[in-house]
Amino acid sequence: MEQGTIVRLMLDKGYGFISSQDGQDVFFRRGVVSDAEFDDLAEGQSVRFTLEDSDRGLRAGSVFAHGGEPAARRDGVAVLTGAEMRSGAGQITARGVRNE
Repeated sequence: MEQGTIVRLMLDKGYGFISSQDGQDVFFRRGVVSDAEFDDLAEGQSVRFTLEDSDRGLRAGSVFAHGGEPAARRDGVAVLTGAEMRSGAGQITARGVRNE
């Protein structure tokens, strides 16, 4: 898996570009973001991604805004993205969110 930084986001058009560690700009589209909502991404954000060939060159096959890691924690409270909630990635309990 590659690491990089989002350098350009076209939220209204549903795509963006990631600058990989070797300096290449890699295209990605809304549908390949796996662990966050596309609209919640930001330029300058670090991401992990897979590469795949296309007829126009390399592109991101999957993009992980949280590095493929479990839900982020903010002030001791788990924060689930909309995608994680829809997929049932965590259960809300009296003590917080339990990831399974």
